[in-house]
Amino acid sequence: MCETLKEFTALSRPRLLLRAARLGLRDYHRATHLPRLLGQALPAQNSLVLRRLMEKETALNAQRRLGAIGYRVADHLDLLIAMMDEARRIGLTEETAPDPNRAPAPAPDQENASGIDSFLRAT
Repeated sequence: MCETLKEFTALSRPRLLLRAARLGLRDYHRATHLPRLLGQALPAQNSLVLRRLMEKETALNAQRRLGAIGYRVADHLDLLIAMMDEARRIGLTEETAPDPNRAPAPAPDQENASGIDSFLRAT
């Protein structure tokens, strides 16, 4: 996994922002949205595109954290959506992407607290 992808998976953003970005992925069209976001000729490598998007997003996240007047959530979402798409193109899959909604997997020897697994095995 490339260094940029490792940095992407280590990002920590509010859950609501990440959920909204995931929902926006289905309406994202790279050929239309990416030139608008980067405003210049696109690099040939997806990892370079992701790096530029991450640099812009980091600056925008700093504005969010400071409560800057010029901060717009829509702009932040656009960057996060593009970043998710580029990460997917590089090779990040749903299984390796951090999911804030996913509960930690129980230990292999841990019984389900509801007991439904035991009930189903017994019937």
